[in-house]
Amino acid sequence: MSRTEPVFNIVPAAGLYSQFAGVLAGFAFTALILLLTARLTIPGSAGPADFSSAARVLVMTLLGLILTSFNYAVIAGLAASLARLAILENFAGIVFAISAMLLFYSVALTIDAVNSASVTPDPDMVSVARNLRWLIAVIIVPVVAFFISNAIHDIVKSVPEVKHAELYAWGTVVAQIVAGSISYLYLTRFRMAVMSKVDRERAVERLSKWAFGLIIAFTMAFATYNQFGDMNGVFAAVVTYVLATFVLVVGMIFVVHLARTRPH
Repeated sequence: MSRTEPVFNIVPAAGLYSQFAGVLAGFAFTALILLLTARLTIPGSAGPADFSSAARVLVMTLLGLILTSFNYAVIAGLAASLARLAILENFAGIVFAISAMLLFYSVALTIDAVNSASVTPDPDMVSVARNLRWLIAVIIVPVVAFFISNAIHDIVKSVPEVKHAELYAWGTVVAQIVAGSISYLYLTRFRMAVMSKVDRERAVERLSKWAFGLIIAFTMAFATYNQFGDMNGVFAAVVTYVLATFVLVVGMIFVVHLARTRPH
């Protein structure tokens, strides 16, 4: 059963999201230029800090935020009566969510680079780096899952038949909060050995490539669905289940990555 009149209106908010993503992209670009040109020498270190991993993640962050700004700008220019807005909102939200997590992660990697360059790292900076990783894994990732599930709720407003899928989406949020927190604490405290610097850099490089692929894939899905897509009960249910599962799986993979790549 099709719906043509959604009971929500994302168009005004989409304009604000587009501007916000554009501002964040500007900050990311500035930070990237600074890291690429910086030769920060830490007192007591053997040489300058290596910001290559942070710069690599910032490149993906910048790309994601620019595309996010474009996606939300497209939504802001559409008619509020279009039923497909709910799906477009979720596709744009996934790109934004990936970019946001990468932005926080790039900060953690920058602090790690400063600490690793010092023979005797500042205990306060080491604590900041450790707490920031914990914050990303236990707070930021579940918050991202929450906002995606909240966007999925807009699909239900357009197609009420998928109410059961919304319950599944909220269940994945609970699973992310519980499983993600327990997994990170378990892996960092009791189980997983710390990787070498070379292995950490390779892991960050792999993560960046996967992030690039996901950002491009969801942007293409956004553009394709905006051009040819339509809203119906079956498709809405499939999208809801797939997105909710995707957010949970990616969130857990990212949590494990944070635990594995923590510095010594």
